[in-house]
Amino acid sequence: MKKIIMTLLLIFSFTYLYSGKVYRVLSRGAVRDNSTDLIWTRCSIGEDNKPIYDFKCKGTKKRFSWQEAIEVCNNLVHEGRSDWRLPSVKELQSIVYNHHYSSGNQYCSQINEEAFPNVITDSECLDFWKDGHFWSSTTHKSKDSSNNNYVWFVDFKWGNTGFSVQSFMGSPVKKYVRCVAGP
Repeated sequence: MKKIIMTLLLIFSFTYLYSGKVYRVLSRGAVRDNSTDLIWTRCSIGEDNKPIYDFKCKGTKKRFSWQEAIEVCNNLVHEGRSDWRLPSVKELQSIVYNHHYSSGNQYCSQINEEAFPNVITDSECLDFWKDGHFWSSTTHKSKDSSNNNYVWFVDFKWGNTGFSVQSFMGSPVKKYVRCVAGP
């Protein structure tokens, strides 16, 4: 009995340690993360307030205020689904490869380029000041409870997470958007 338990423990340990994220491209517009069962828009939201609908996600990404980002995802009807929403910060972090290092502009972004192509364009990669900030639905609670103007975001260019004000000096802060559906 001990040998069976040890063998199973060993198998589960190796499976856990060596299994990578597995994505399944469902169509040119949607990707399933098989480890979380979340369905992601394959491309960023574009100028027409819908995901860019090109298999390589070639097109112009649009930046949105946080309120616009929530509305765009909540109102999205895409790939036969209407249950899209703005992802939480933990959901966005789940598609970041923390172990991946950029190597020039070929693999600048910190997420799986085969599942989510063109997240960071070549020009954005080469420009230090260009970011890959994507809004999350998660607000940041400040110590001063009267100020709930902060929202978490994930930067797919550098792989980091931070929080940002929703508006600065009366103007809305704008970031990119990727919607999610599922559990």
